[in-house]
Amino acid sequence: MLVAREEAYRQLAERYDALQAASAEQQRHTLDELRSLGERVTSIEQLLRSVE
Repeated sequence: MLVAREEAYRQLAERYDALQAASAEQQRHTLDELRSLGERVTSIEQLLRSVE
């Protein structure tokens, strides 16, 4: 019983580590996308100011 519980906790920890790594990668990707969007918005704002 104790061995089975320890194995279940080990598997849970492994799944948690994998999910945490995937989440961190997704956050990096989202941050890159937001930076790119910010740069585009800045370019559009500069263009609009030059037209005024």
